[in-house]
Amino acid sequence: MRTTVYWIEGDGIGPEIWRAARPVIDAALAAAAPDHTLNWVELSAGEKAVKATGSPLPEETLQTLRTAAVAMKGPLGTPVGTGIRSLNVALRQGLDLYACIRPVTHLAGLETPVKHPERVNMVIFRENTEDVYAGVEFAARTPEARRLITFMREELGVNKVPETAAVGIKPMTEEGSKRLVRRALRFALERGLPSLTLVHKGNIMKFTEGAFRQWGYDVAAQEFGDRTCTEKEPLPGRLVVKDRIADAMFQEALLRPEQYHVLATPNLNGDYLSDALAAQVGPLDTEIDQKERTIESLCLKLLLQQQPVARDLRQISAALKMITDMERIGDQAEDIAEIVTFLRGRTAEHDDILCQMARATISMVTESVDAYIKHDTIKAEAVLAADDTVDAYFEQVKHALIGRIAADPADGEYALDLLMIAKYFERIGDHACNIAQWVEYAITGDYEDD
Repeated sequence: MRTTVYWIEGDGIGPEIWRAARPVIDAALAAAAPDHTLNWVELSAGEKAVKATGSPLPEETLQTLRTAAVAMKGPLGTPVGTGIRSLNVALRQGLDLYACIRPVTHLAGLETPVKHPERVNMVIFRENTEDVYAGVEFAARTPEARRLITFMREELGVNKVPETAAVGIKPMTEEGSKRLVRRALRFALERGLPSLTLVHKGNIMKFTEGAFRQWGYDVAAQEFGDRTCTEKEPLPGRLVVKDRIADAMFQEALLRPEQYHVLATPNLNGDYLSDALAAQVGPLDTEIDQKERTIESLCLKLLLQQQPVARDLRQISAALKMITDMERIGDQAEDIAEIVTFLRGRTAEHDDILCQMARATISMVTESVDAYIKHDTIKAEAVLAADDTVDAYFEQVKHALIGRIAADPADGEYALDLLMIAKYFERIGDHACNIAQWVEYAITGDYEDD
């Protein structure tokens, strides 16, 4: 038997992921079903598609995917704040991929930041096409935004939105909500799970997320009433349907995760919650630390067993130095993420500078590693030159925030948080420079210590 699997390589780390994943998939299938093979057919999307066709998502790719039984993809990049809308959202909407199903469970032996990760065993059903991710938004001060604001004022009596606002619309439909909850209910019932929880912010967004909650209860009662019950009126042997406010659910996920089995959520809530749960069972920083130890062990083994000389010795020595910088980059990325959790979604007029600084820093890290892989001293020199750009961005952010504190001392704490984020980006850029210098040492034997 032969099955065609369409695949999209993706951007960024996509090629690396596919080089590792595809042999594993083929080997697993060969072991489980020796008479079954896969016919891998690549489709174009993302940066590859832009170079080949001028479009990040060619219509040919969409047409093929509409007829596909199985398709897989790597990560597709989307610029923050500018450029094209998310290709992932475009695929979801174009193919009507309404349910993002995310199982989260702990693997024994993996270090995590919580005491009892084994209590986390949930499956999140995230609505995938509606909510704020529908992409209906208009930039501040554009004619479209002003027309919408004028309509709301004149036709609907809504006077809360300033003329200078960017405007987005949060569409949530009965049919979209019900089909998501219906899919989650069937999953829970088929597996004999104890409960399904509707996660929402209906106490504030009463007519969107509040409606999601009610539609969820409606579909449970109307279509699965003989097999479900509510938390208020539990019945033995039936699936309990309950609901939780989104922010309270984050607390529950930490304190009482064993009480939750299947979560049905609107788009945005599901995005946040699934990532938070994933961090409970295996954070990125732990993975980076483990990889550092593994590489260090391999390097030391080569030194002891092979006794390399000349260029080979430089390669190993450089690798030992670089992993330290990479581990510190991971630590600082974690520090940035921790600060962001305290900002509570706030933004500032200086975000554009910070975004530019972030993109420049990310490029430095990516290019420095790429320089090592490709033995490219020109790339390494470009990374070193880019450090001045990142430093200049930091000075711009610093001066802007100092002015903000002077103008409004009450907002000083928030400004200092932004300043710390900028400082961490600046430090990450320094570590990227260190990596670039070790690349030059590995290739040429020259090391210039600043």
